[in-house]
Amino acid sequence: MLKKRIGIFIPNIHKVGYHNHLNSISVRAAENGYDTMCFSSYTDLYNGSSYDEGEKSIFHLSYEADLCAMIIYSELIKDEALVKDLVAFADAHGIPAFAIDKKVKGAYYIGFDYDTAFEKITDHIVEQHGAKNVYMISGQRNNSFSQDREEAYRRSLEKHGIAFDQNKIYYGEFWDSPAMQAVKDILKDCGGVLPDAIVCANDSMAIAACTALEENGVAVPEDIIVSGFDGIERAVKNCPSILTAKYDFEKSAEYMIDEIIRLEGSVPQPCDKIFGFDIVLGQSCGCIDNSARISGKVTSQLYDMIGQREEFKTSMDHMMLYNNTGDELQAVLPGIGKYVKSILYCGVAIYIYPEFFGYSKKDYPGRVLAAYLDPENLEYFTPFAEVDSQEIYPVSIFKNCSNFVFVPLHCQDRVYGYVMISRLTLSFLAFDRLADFVVHLNMLLSSIENAAKLNEVVKALNDMYIRDPLTNLLNRRGFD
Repeated sequence: MLKKRIGIFIPNIHKVGYHNHLNSISVRAAENGYDTMCFSSYTDLYNGSSYDEGEKSIFHLSYEADLCAMIIYSELIKDEALVKDLVAFADAHGIPAFAIDKKVKGAYYIGFDYDTAFEKITDHIVEQHGAKNVYMISGQRNNSFSQDREEAYRRSLEKHGIAFDQNKIYYGEFWDSPAMQAVKDILKDCGGVLPDAIVCANDSMAIAACTALEENGVAVPEDIIVSGFDGIERAVKNCPSILTAKYDFEKSAEYMIDEIIRLEGSVPQPCDKIFGFDIVLGQSCGCIDNSARISGKVTSQLYDMIGQREEFKTSMDHMMLYNNTGDELQAVLPGIGKYVKSILYCGVAIYIYPEFFGYSKKDYPGRVLAAYLDPENLEYFTPFAEVDSQEIYPVSIFKNCSNFVFVPLHCQDRVYGYVMISRLTLSFLAFDRLADFVVHLNMLLSSIENAAKLNEVVKALNDMYIRDPLTNLLNRRGFD
């Protein structure tokens, strides 16, 4: 009997700072006998381009997965119609849908108390470090997230008897380049009286602010304290590490899984649930030692990661070069095996739709399991086995695995299939490698497809050259 499956829908899994949340959900689900199936694109689907259409195909795959619940990162997926379709699918099948960070009609809303957490960070800077002259780098103007954090900043200052000054709020658009410019503007406008602290509306801007201050000869935290928000992994690894706040991922994951268990066989009754944040102290406020020894350790780790990244990139380039021979896919796939092993050292399955082999869905209703890496012994196989259309991964092979990630294979809106990996621990590095592998595999599949089309054209031209156009009989050149 198949274990019950929970679908997770998240874009840009190789970039977003939600790996701890995904891990918490997967672990909690596995403890209660559920599999988790994570469907992810490599864009946020904002542009609606033909490339986005190809990426979106992976979310539609979930309709065949026989899910018992759906967890949707609705704030991160920018295609609102897709989000509504996913929730409508859940409603039509009587299963609960959870919308993370953005309310969607018909879904449970899982939110986080940004205001209180941001206020606590500002409180910490004022109360523990005696800051009085506090500036802020907010996100985008007239953005609800920005406005909420600006209001929390104002409340904290006024609570401590510090006059709020709108002119001390600058805007960094939630990313690094505008944030660095905001720091330069602050230093220019402050009239030589440096701020005691700069509170930033997210970690990316805080990291950029530290860089900009250093470039202008201002030390963090000795001259100016800097804080961030969101608790992304990079903030912890940064030198200096950032004073920030991270989501209470474990409690939100625990709530969703417990609610899924409670709702088995019942009609979902969507409601709102708000979770808090945990303050994470850092070197950027002076609470954590900012010694050269610690900085050197982080630098060493970063160099190791860069080295591993370059080694893997070279491996992927070799996969393209050595297998781009013009042969058909069946001949090429065995040569991909050793490169698949270097992705994550976990189970991998590559599915290709029958259209790629020239079949129609009418003639070939299933899908082709083109290749897989056995999770038990890491041996690579290319079975080209037809499987039932309801079986989106080889259950018998991956029977001991409990969490899976699905990403699309395509060229623009031409969908080739998808890749599935099984993994107990989800990390940024693992997903970064998977993204690189998929990009190279997409290019290889496109090259194979184009070579096949070119061969057909060459054959047609050759026939035109040696056959009479009216009778289709061989002409004199055909007998030479």
